[in-house]
Amino acid sequence: MPDPLPPWVADYVGLPWRTLGRSRDGLDCYGLVRLVLAERFGITLPALDGGWAGVHTSQALDTLATFVNDSARTCCVDHGWHELHAGGPHGGDVAQFLLHGRPIHVGLVVRPTWLLHVREGSDSAVERLDGRMWRTRLVCLFRHGSLA
Repeated sequence: MPDPLPPWVADYVGLPWRTLGRSRDGLDCYGLVRLVLAERFGITLPALDGGWAGVHTSQALDTLATFVNDSARTCCVDHGWHELHAGGPHGGDVAQFLLHGRPIHVGLVVRPTWLLHVREGSDSAVERLDGRMWRTRLVCLFRHGSLA
């Protein structure tokens, strides 16, 4: 039988979506990752509360993709993260995914095959990384040095 999810995960399931949200009152995908990393792992990430207005035009999505990629690289260099090139995911890793054909979505790995995330129009949830929705959309994984 697979490992059960950590009990603390339930504290983060059902939180509402909000564009640029950074609190339990509403979170975007990065806001959820940021909240969990701070509360459960003691890892602080910058707020990154600019760069996205929630507009779904091709140009807005391209701008968001650039913002997310630049921010991910900055966090790696400036905040003790590294991109994984080998090995599988484990709890605390940040996963980056394609949505709308662009690498604009992030979630937090809570077990090697389970992802905690939130998307526009849905409350936060746990889904399988190898499930139909995510298995072909994973772009990369990031791991903090304190979790290596």
